[in-house]
Amino acid sequence: MIDPFVLLAPVLLLAVVALLRFVGCNLVFKLKETQPIPPPIAVVQHFSNRNTNGVTSHAVAFPSSVADHNTIVVAVGWGNPSITASVTDSAGNTYSSAVGPTSMPTSGFAQQVFYAADVTGGNITVTVTYSASTGDSRVAIHELGNVNKDPLDVTAFSTGISGPPTSGLATTNFANELLFGWSLSNLGTQADTGAGFTQLESPGLEATEFKIVSSVDSYAATFTSTGGDWAAQLATFKAP
Repeated sequence: MIDPFVLLAPVLLLAVVALLRFVGCNLVFKLKETQPIPPPIAVVQHFSNRNTNGVTSHAVAFPSSVADHNTIVVAVGWGNPSITASVTDSAGNTYSSAVGPTSMPTSGFAQQVFYAADVTGGNITVTVTYSASTGDSRVAIHELGNVNKDPLDVTAFSTGISGPPTSGLATTNFANELLFGWSLSNLGTQADTGAGFTQLESPGLEATEFKIVSSVDSYAATFTSTGGDWAAQLATFKAP
């Protein structure tokens, strides 16, 4: 006589497999359902200042406390391209050059973008130090939130003697990035931001700007003023 258990074993096995599949699918669904969506990259705060008194250093303070682990981006412009610039701050963060220095073709100005990643926060004053005196210093500081701890992706820069400033194209490597643009100009009119960008700071006739993008593509920082020589730079910062 055949043991009934032998007859039922395949049915029981199929039932157990089906149950495990059901439990597993629901567990995966629940995990996906409860996984938090990371917040988007954001410009938290920004400020700028221009000094025309002939300086070897130029300090600018953030209006509010900077959060730990955020990124600070500093756009610098100065009136003597034969000298160099470096950046420090009151919290001891380390700054690297993102792009530049780039010199304007005829006006005798230079510009550069620096950044500090995964910063120690607090009430921070950023100081730009020049290797020699400059009669015109322009410093714009920006705090970025929800940025990768190794944030810089790609850069581009360009110069011209007429027409709207543009950094030239750079192709991003990641889908979610913040495009940061900086243009120093001798155009006689404000360097307004290009299509799709939001203006941040304008310590003189120049401007910083940003745009959030969500796909890998080739991008440029664009501005709309015309009339004289210019330099434009782009640095892109990626999400976590």
